[in-house]
Parts: sequence; C-alpha cells; structure tokens
Amino acid sequence: MKICYDNCEQPKYGLTFEGAFHGRTLGTLSLNRSKSVHRRDFPELSGIHDVPHSMAGVERLREKLDPDHGHIPPEQVAFLILEPVQGEGGYQIPEPEFMRAVNDLCDEHDIPLIADEIQSGVGRTGEMWASDHFDFEPDVITSAKALRVGATISSADIFPEEKSRISSTWGAGDILSSIQGTLTVAAIREHDLLSHATQAGERFLGQLEDLQESHPETVVDVRGLGLMTAVEFDTKDRREAVVDAALQRGLLTLGCGQKTLRLLPPLDVRERELDIAVDLLDDAIDHVES
Repeated sequence: MKICYDNCEQPKYGLTFEGAFHGRTLGTLSLNRSKSVHRRDFPELSGIHDVPHSMAGVERLREKLDPDHGHIPPEQVAFLILEPVQGEGGYQIPEPEFMRAVNDLCDEHDIPLIADEIQSGVGRTGEMWASDHFDFEPDVITSAKALRVGATISSADIFPEEKSRISSTWGAGDILSSIQGTLTVAAIREHDLLSHATQAGERFLGQLEDLQESHPETVVDVRGLGLMTAVEFDTKDRREAVVDAALQRGLLTLGCGQKTLRLLPPLDVRERELDIAVDLLDDAIDHVES
C-alpha cells in the first residue's frame, strides 16, 4: 500500500472488493470486507471504496471512475487490491472474464494493481502465483506463508527510489527465513510440485464432487483451483459441526466465508493421504447428518 501511495501524485483513494481479507495490521484492516470482527472499533484509512467481487462490481467501478459521470478521479486512486482466489471470503474462484476486466480497467486508468498472494501464492493453485491462471498482470505482489518469509514484490516502475522511504532496519529481512524460502522454491522446482498440485487438485476435486453427490442436501457446492479446495454447506451451523466432527477423527480443517470449509493439502500430498481425508470428511458429515 505504501509503495502505491508513494507512486501516486494525489493519493486519495484505494479500491477493494466485497469478501476481501488482506491482513490484521492497522492499515490493511481498512481493506477487509469479509468479517466485521476484523475491523470493528478500529480507526480506518479514508478513501477506501469497495464493490462486489463480480463483473457487476467491475461495471460499478467503471461508472465510479468515468471521467465525465463518475465521482472518483482515476488519477487520485493509489491502487486496486484483490486476492486472485479469495481466502477468508469463502475460497471464491473468479471467472477469467472478471480478472481480465479488472486488469483492463486498471490499464485504462493507469491504476496500480496489487495481488494479495499471501494464501494463494507459491504453488498452492498449481502455478507459482494464482495470478498466473488469468490474463492479469499485477504491479505489486504480496507473499508469505508458503514462502517462509514475508515479501513484497513490485515492478521497478512504481517502487520508491528514495532510500528508507518505506522501510527501516527491519527491511533487510530475516536471513534464516529467506534461506528457507529459497530452498522451498528450489524444492518446488526440483520435484515439479506445481504439476503435482494441479494433478492432485483435479483428483481431489473429483472426489469432493462425489462427496457432494452422496450428501446432496448438506453439501451445496465444492470448488477449487489446484490444491486450494473448499466444500460449502447448507448452513453455517452445519459447517461448524463438521469442522468439530472432522477434528475428532483426526482431520484438521478451517472455515471460511459464511458456511464454507477449506481444505489445504500440502504441495507434496500423496494420493493415499487425500483418500484418507475424503473418507474422514465423509464420515464426519454422516455423523453430523445423523
């Protein structure tokens, strides 16, 4: 955010999407639109506008930014930020047309595009970045989690030239974690874990679709990209009960969205482990239904 604010001559606005989650630090809280608990009672940055995470939302943005009829001057928009796959928002997999439209809109108005790849990046979806699945070119990428170290990646065109403009002594980085991150990326390449994540994810999603057929009144949707997979239930209470029942059986899961369960196998997961996970989840749903 600081990179983009510094790049803008008249930084007044930032754009985000409904369902978004971008962190818990004081500045990023202003961008969150997933759960009220993240923002409630904290002060917020001014000028943050949000629209639906859909083509209709892009059209609304287009109206807001229209030079003749809109009320947001494009030259005062410091950034537009989104998750290529929404995490806390419910593992929403965007349509390619939506991502292309967002990219085109930012190109048209010269608005820097930030891709939050904290959860979706470093191979989780079968590509190094989830953005790579789409016709989508971010100017800034945020990464952490699987990378083993927090990293902000930016094009040189917008990165501040002034030394110490956006960082201080901590900016040199954690050397040990950086080494771990380097070895992680090397292992992903050496063992072709991107292809494995794609193939294992397709197989896993097929198994979850079979699970949905077995529980048509309880499981209302399954979706995923690579190994970012999710099961959506009919109610939030049902989802919470399945989380508890699965944990009792040795399967650790996590909720997201209103009534969705996320499943996050590691990049080197084996078929046998996926089979066990599906069996445990099936048993947990049976238990809750009964």
